[in-house]
Amino acid sequence: MTNKKIKSILLILTLFFTLFMGSCSYFIPQTNQQILNATYSGEFYSYEDYSQLPIYVSETYSLNSIDQYNQILLNTKEHVVKSTISIKTTISTGFNDDIISGSGFIYQADESYYYAVTNHHVIENSNVSSPSFATIKFEVKTYEDTSYHEAEVLISNKDLDLAILRFEKNNRQSVEFINISQRLGYRMKADELVMAVGNPLRFYNNVSIGKFVRISLIENVDFIVIEHNAEIDEGSSGGALVDVDGNLIGINTWGSDDGTKSFAIPSFVLYNFISSNNLINE
Repeated sequence: MTNKKIKSILLILTLFFTLFMGSCSYFIPQTNQQILNATYSGEFYSYEDYSQLPIYVSETYSLNSIDQYNQILLNTKEHVVKSTISIKTTISTGFNDDIISGSGFIYQADESYYYAVTNHHVIENSNVSSPSFATIKFEVKTYEDTSYHEAEVLISNKDLDLAILRFEKNNRQSVEFINISQRLGYRMKADELVMAVGNPLRFYNNVSIGKFVRISLIENVDFIVIEHNAEIDEGSSGGALVDVDGNLIGINTWGSDDGTKSFAIPSFVLYNFISSNNLINE
């Protein structure tokens, strides 16, 4: 075959794929329409309302022994690490695979499944920007797993930037749950110690410690958020922000460009979202 014929064939193939890809409609599959339209009922605290809540006081802060305090911190770190999952979304078009990674945490289980929280933007590209012929796979890896296992997205909400997944229990032995309701109805103490847990830059189960800075408002978000200075990075999205006892304070979601500020969705937003969709064991 001559070079001229080869070039002609390549040109025809290029034109074909260009026209084919251009004619493919980008859509949200019907099942995902329901996922993305998950409801939210419940109020958002205003800054004024939040400031009127009582301060949450942990018994840990009353300890006189530094050794006891440090041991509690070590226990909390171990607990949240065993609650944390790594999330991988693979979008396959037949030509290439796009992989999105992030973090999440387990909050409950039933007889067959674990239920976990993450950010909507960790899984959103698979729902919003995928061509109709793409195959989409959600996978998770827990503390004790050596490989990823298939998961299912149950609900997601772009405005809240929250999503709930579930995956089979598969006889795991060391999975633990993060308490998402203990801090409801309380505000944070000034300079309260916090822990951020996630998988930044593919460093699995990384724990960073910082302090609560203030309640903030950020652009394009309709509710107050928690600003803290525990370091988070790419891949930390969806991970838990907890107090010294391992209770959920928020979901790490945003960070400043210079890395000096971190922001989390408050736990009350998550709790109301889950409750609105009947995905919590009372």
